[in-house]
Order: sequence, then structure tokens, then C-alpha cells
Amino acid sequence: MKTYMYIAVRRDLSVAQQVVQSVHAAIEACWPIHYDDLEHPSVIVLGVKSEESLNNFEKYVYDQNFHYETFREPDRNNEKTSVAVYAVGECDRHLFKKFQLLK
Repeated sequence: MKTYMYIAVRRDLSVAQQVVQSVHAAIEACWPIHYDDLEHPSVIVLGVKSEESLNNFEKYVYDQNFHYETFREPDRNNEKTSVAVYAVGECDRHLFKKFQLLK
């Protein structure tokens, strides 16, 4: 059975904040499944230029031994559209400084 997650977000926020707050809501909806023993993480949304750049990001997190999930959009011929890295500790945050925030 196909299911849907609806997320309502305020339009009076900037687009970047709409994205971040939507991600927070999605995490909250799934949180008990994966992270019973962890505090809700801060959300940092990065922007990459293209699917090729996303592939490079995916390879980078793989090479750093981070756990991650890749999303492919069925309505876009299963193109990769995003990669989410599981909770990263404070000690590893510096490894992401070379990537730009979504603007």
C-alpha cells in the first residue's frame, strides 16, 4: 500500500527555513523508529549544484564511513535528489564545512 506524509509549513518563513522546519517535522514523525536513545538533532541543509555533485557528496560521506540514505524521486526518472547523513557527532562536523548551506 502506498502511503503519504503530509507536512504543513508556514509560508511566512524564508524558503530555507521552510525546508529546515519541514525536515524537522519529518524527523519527528520517524524518530521513534530509529533513534530512541538520541536527542532530536539540529538540521543543516546543504545545497549541491547537480546530480553529479550529489554523487560526489554521497561518495564523500561513504568514504568517511558515515551512515546515510539516498532518496531517488520516482517522478524524475529515479534521479537522486537528496542524501541524508545520520546523526553526526560534534567531533565530525568539521568534515562538512567544505559544503555550502542551501540558500
